[in-house]
Amino acid sequence: DLNSTFFAAAKKVEFKSTLGDKAESVRSEELKSVEFQHEDGTFSKLMSLQTATYVGASDKVRIDKGFIWLSVNYAGDFYLLCILYTSANGAYFKYGTSTTAQYYIAWPGNDYAVLTSMVGKSGMLVIGMKKWIKETCKYLFREKCPNMIEAFSSNSFKPSKAEEIVEFYEQNCHKENQ
Repeated sequence: DLNSTFFAAAKKVEFKSTLGDKAESVRSEELKSVEFQHEDGTFSKLMSLQTATYVGASDKVRIDKGFIWLSVNYAGDFYLLCILYTSANGAYFKYGTSTTAQYYIAWPGNDYAVLTSMVGKSGMLVIGMKKWIKETCKYLFREKCPNMIEAFSSNSFKPSKAEEIVEFYEQNCHKENQ
């Protein structure tokens, strides 16, 4: 699993160009992204960005301090990024663990990604997230995808997961579909 092998706030990134090479080290803040190939030939990409949230019902963005590594789930006109957080339930993981996936959207050229949704281990949206997705996307896509804003306003688009935002955008707003 990509997120279990790459610490979100890593200070250094160690890598080998090939398996036989000696490990090299680069300071994390010197990198904007890391791309690597898995044994099956597929690629994964991580981006180092600040996380952000919209403040209330405004277009003001609160950008968090520091950069973290987010995995790229979609790269097109924008990026859909994800990070998994696992926490202990009870002392010493006595009652197991809880994992939450946080999804962010970033536009190329921005050094920050905006939180769009959180999904629990069971695949269920965290309470209040449907409203959060709607309000956040209204600001994120207001200039880039008026069709999405209209669909939110008419309640004809009610995404329950971040991938549905990508799907709607690709079908209704993607530059090539205009």
